[in-house]
Amino acid sequence: MQISYQYLLDITILTWLFIISIYFIKLLKSHRRLFSGSKYENITEVLEDLLKNQEASAKQIQELKDHFDKLKTDSQSFFRYTSFLRYDPFSKNPYESQSFVIVLLNEQKSGILLNFIYTNNQYRIYPKLIKNLKPKAGELTKEEQNAINEALKRHV
Repeated sequence: MQISYQYLLDITILTWLFIISIYFIKLLKSHRRLFSGSKYENITEVLEDLLKNQEASAKQIQELKDHFDKLKTDSQSFFRYTSFLRYDPFSKNPYESQSFVIVLLNEQKSGILLNFIYTNNQYRIYPKLIKNLKPKAGELTKEEQNAINEALKRHV
């Protein structure tokens, strides 16, 4: 019995078409299941929507980065170094001290120093501007320098 080559070729092609048809039917079922109940009809629409969302997300991320950079710059002017030191400028008894120094410095170690000296039932306030740890007006007293050193130790 002689089988012609044409017959073998036809069987091979039909078998191949049958296998491809099975894979195609599975793919079609998967495609329908994927897009059933969805606003999309095909994968191209899904990809286009993903690209739009990616562009919107990139824009939002850039806005957040800009906002963060602004907050970071602004936060450098907030008080980061603070201290409060009580002392008595007239006697050596620290328990009678009603005078005190307040130091408020920012990230660049600039800010204000307030020295409240209590005398004769009243307070006298001596403010000093500090620029990069250098006072603007006058020299610092020992207590004021101690208050600055204490503020630098306690970083907020």
